Amino acid sequence: MRRILFASKKDGVYFAAVWITVAIIAVSIGLESKFNLASVLWLLFGLLLIGFLLWIWFGTTYHVGEETLTIRNGPLVYRVLIADIRRVRKVKSVLATPALSVDRLALEYGKYRDIQISPKNETQFVRMLASRNPRIEVEAKLLGS
Repeated sequence: MRRILFASKKDGVYFAAVWITVAIIAVSIGLESKFNLASVLWLLFGLLLIGFLLWIWFGTTYHVGEETLTIRNGPLVYRVLIADIRRVRKVKSVLATPALSVDRLALEYGKYRDIQISPKNETQFVRMLASRNPRIEVEAKLLGS
């Protein structure tokens, strides 16, 4: 079996949060007319924040390997052993997690751990996990027909 990459599903809530923030920062940097220490610091901070937001927007992915699910959320990387995943269920949430959509999958793993993600193709993603760990409890609606 090979390693499969899944992109994050992106919805309007997160689109607005990221791109409106980027636009506001970019405009405020562009409107800065003074050249002093505060404006240089704001420029550096603003550019770093824009870079961070774009890294999250374009760099949130889920890699299903032979034994490990690698979750990338910009600079943050999480690794979950597929054998440790106990349950997958659908949830709706706006909490800060490595997901760019309100519609998410909650993966319960280990003894008391969970993580929420939002792969574009949920059915294929869940089937891929279940093929690597048949003990995963999966909501029937996630497997499709």
